[in-house]
Amino acid sequence: MKTIVSYSYSGGPNRSLVTANLAVVLARLGYSVVVADLDLASPCLHEKFGELDRSILERKGMLDYLGGYFKSYEKEGRFDFGSIRDCIAKLPSPATTNLSMRCGDIRLISPGNNFSEMYQRALAEGPWQQLLQSNSIGEKPSDKYGCASKFFSEFRAAIAGLEHRPDYLLIDLPIGLTELTLVSIQALADTVICLFDHNEESTDCINNVLRSVRSLPSEVVT
Repeated sequence: MKTIVSYSYSGGPNRSLVTANLAVVLARLGYSVVVADLDLASPCLHEKFGELDRSILERKGMLDYLGGYFKSYEKEGRFDFGSIRDCIAKLPSPATTNLSMRCGDIRLISPGNNFSEMYQRALAEGPWQQLLQSNSIGEKPSDKYGCASKFFSEFRAAIAGLEHRPDYLLIDLPIGLTELTLVSIQALADTVICLFDHNEESTDCINNVLRSVRSLPSEVVT
């Protein structure tokens, strides 16, 4: 399974639209694709796939998965994962004009039901920051990124181990250059797509991002 991470420093370059379009193209080529929206504060990736059934929008998502990760420590004294299958929704297959080609499929991991009061409460607790500050025994971080590296590595392994054996995992990252950006790219990405506006400010910002990302073992596409 190949993992492609889409990133932009600011919200202008239509990062989520690029991610969704890439998923559709890969599915039309016959590949099985899982798309994950890690932008918990401003989720919009699901909107790029058109009007979806309400059951998909109200399904558990990444924030619920993170919540289960922390609850396992409270109950068992160690961090563990729930089932990622509960957070995955299969989307309608994209149309293809090539009738001789088998169309693949797209599965979405949204942040969760972001219109619910429960989602907003969980988001206010700063789940990504909790992850970056936690370690495997719940004390001070055991490394620079807490247990976040392990979380993302095991998340990727859980996707790769799904019964339908996805060919691609596409990740839609939040904007800005943060520790979350670097650790998720480091632990997840085979390829990084960096999108930016064509102006001086965006060029300066993306150069800072590229200097950080290029120190990591991933292929960068700009």
